[in-house]
Amino acid sequence: MKIYPAKTLSVFCVLLCCALLPNCGGGGGNKNRTPTLTQILVAPASKSIPKGTNLPLTATGFYSDGSKKDLTTSVTWQASPATVAKIDTKGNLSGVAEGVAQVSAVYQGLTGNASIMVSAAALSQISVTAPKSSLPLGETEALNATGTYTDGSTQNLTSLVTWQAGPSNIASVSTQGNLKGLSQGVAQVSAAYQSVTGAASVTVGAAVLIQITVNTPRSALPLGESEPLTATGMFSNGSMQDLTQSVTWKTNPSAVAGIDAKGNLSALSKGVAQASAAYQGVTGIASVTVGSAALLRIDINPNSSSLPLGESEPLTAVGTFSDGTVQNLTTVATWNSSQSSVASVNTSGTVAAKTLGTATITAVSASVTGTASLTVSAPVIVGVSINPAQSSLLIGATGQLQALATFSDGSTQDVTATATWISGSPNVVGAGDDGVVTTEMVGTATIQAADSGFTGTAILTVAPMLLVNYYSRINAVNAKLDDTIRVVNPGYTQQDMCAMIYVFDQTQEMNECCGCIVSDGGLLTLSLLKDLTANPLTGKEPNAGEIAIVPSNLGSNGQCNAGTPTPNSMLASWDTHVQGSTGAYSVTETPSSVVVLSPTEQQVLAVECGLLQTLGSGSGTCTCGTGD
Repeated sequence: MKIYPAKTLSVFCVLLCCALLPNCGGGGGNKNRTPTLTQILVAPASKSIPKGTNLPLTATGFYSDGSKKDLTTSVTWQASPATVAKIDTKGNLSGVAEGVAQVSAVYQGLTGNASIMVSAAALSQISVTAPKSSLPLGETEALNATGTYTDGSTQNLTSLVTWQAGPSNIASVSTQGNLKGLSQGVAQVSAAYQSVTGAASVTVGAAVLIQITVNTPRSALPLGESEPLTATGMFSNGSMQDLTQSVTWKTNPSAVAGIDAKGNLSALSKGVAQASAAYQGVTGIASVTVGSAALLRIDINPNSSSLPLGESEPLTAVGTFSDGTVQNLTTVATWNSSQSSVASVNTSGTVAAKTLGTATITAVSASVTGTASLTVSAPVIVGVSINPAQSSLLIGATGQLQALATFSDGSTQDVTATATWISGSPNVVGAGDDGVVTTEMVGTATIQAADSGFTGTAILTVAPMLLVNYYSRINAVNAKLDDTIRVVNPGYTQQDMCAMIYVFDQTQEMNECCGCIVSDGGLLTLSLLKDLTANPLTGKEPNAGEIAIVPSNLGSNGQCNAGTPTPNSMLASWDTHVQGSTGAYSVTETPSSVVVLSPTEQQVLAVECGLLQTLGSGSGTCTCGTGD
């Protein structure tokens, strides 16, 4: 059953009564009279609409004859206040602002009313937007959900909507709207809020390169060295790939470091260089510092040696650096011996052999070690010497020299019998096989003794001889017996020789001098009384004294001059002496004493004899007696 409002029922009853009663309406029951408008109803009479939406209203007129008519386009529509709602001539109401609007429809003096509430704007649409409609596999992008409201306003609903993505194996979406591509394909993404749903389509494509990491084994590289760099690509799906051979390599500055197409970096000069690897629009960079050249190895020279016991030798340590240069590290390296009892090494790299055996020698610098092996062998001869190293012998004398070999361990050994003897001046000194030397003429000779490749030397001086005879002239006169001196040329030089004769008295003053030729192999006999003391410069014969004879070469004129002796020969002499006292005299014969004629004595004899020759005139000159 339809229930009508009270006012409507009242109008309806009036109309019904007028129809039944003949005089209703004052017309006396005239049914041809025009019906009149009695009421206007606005529908809906009460409603709530969201702001920004439209509500079509209708106006229905009720007439006196019980009829009704749609007056929507005939009435005059008004809405108040206009700030809440507006209505056009056709009854279309628009919600302008939140509030309650009173709507009236006026026609023929009658008004119909409605009360319309305008509520807050309602969500009418959700738009889902993706930054990239094609998402690389494995990448994530943030979706946006924008709500459009009935009043035309918009609002970011990204964090309010309920997100969904499907198929689930192609993409997933978080509650915050972060979409991730899981496999290649097309995914549908939806965002729902307040019963409104928005959707978008996203294509998940192949994974793309998102990062390149350049790996350097050493971020600090010594000058001259090289190292291989690697480039690792990270893709959007989290996979990694070695791109070393695919990237384009570069360095900057190229003067500090160079790099080839395979990523081999070479340190060229000190400084800092950037190494870059580019591929598919992505570039990775690493920094490399080129420092000073590094020591690569140490070579010890000699690297392997055998050192006789007691010897030493210097080792050298040569360092090779990363830039190709070499440097002598002998004085800066730290030296060590693995067997210091076998071989020791000092700070300068000199090794000394101490006992038989083997040792390893090391040289360390900058944490780099060089090694060398050393074997200590039996001692060897390191030198030969002659003892005595300097000596003097009379002409015609024989001497014995000794050859000593010195070994590397400091020991010595007599090698006189095994050495090879050589005289540098064999005409002065002759050298025999056993180190026996024989003087031949006045002078100096170098004697050598050689053994095992080593040679020792000695200097031997051959001194001139002086024959010394003592006499007693007074005994010879008293005994009426003459003393004699016999001088023999043994043919040592195979030529005539001079006997330079100097006669001294008992006060050691020269009384007479003369030079006498003694033929090769000849004999010269001199009388004390007639030849040697008969012509003193003072005219007074000496009682006793000394007779000195100097064997000498002939002068340049073939003569013998005692004032200018050239002692370089050998003579032999002996003399007879009258000894005893009155009535008991005897004659003895003795060889002359042979002594060395020193250079000073030779000079004194020559000077004093020269004075005798200058001052005398026959006196002071002895005579040469008889020959063979």
